[in-house]
Amino acid sequence: THEAREGQRGRMDAAALLDGLRGEMSILKEHLADAETLRVRQSEYYEESRADLEKARGEVIQMRETGNELRERNGALEVLLVDAKAEPMKLLGQIEELMRQMDHLRGQVRKAEGELDMLRRERDRLKGQLSE
Repeated sequence: THEAREGQRGRMDAAALLDGLRGEMSILKEHLADAETLRVRQSEYYEESRADLEKARGEVIQMRETGNELRERNGALEVLLVDAKAEPMKLLGQIEELMRQMDHLRGQVRKAEGELDMLRRERDRLKGQLSE
């Protein structure tokens, strides 16, 4: 009968529609699996990138600290260099002062030697007078 054919055609259409929906659902599941795989890869890449960034930040901080330490050390060395340059000048001043003192002492020694010579001559003269 007509109604039976219509029912059979309806069932066939429904079955075809159901098969089509199952195919689309299968495709959607594949897309969902691909999307999940992509999400996992992106998450892993994000974590690796974040770890690399943290490592780079640590290296930058270390480099800054090293730079600061080097600047401090350089400053200390500059102070030592200034002191080292000043030391020879200070020593030269002390040497010059000692040389002046030695010259003064030499003058006093010459004067004392002159007085000693004069006293010896006076002694010799007095001895000569006594022996006469």
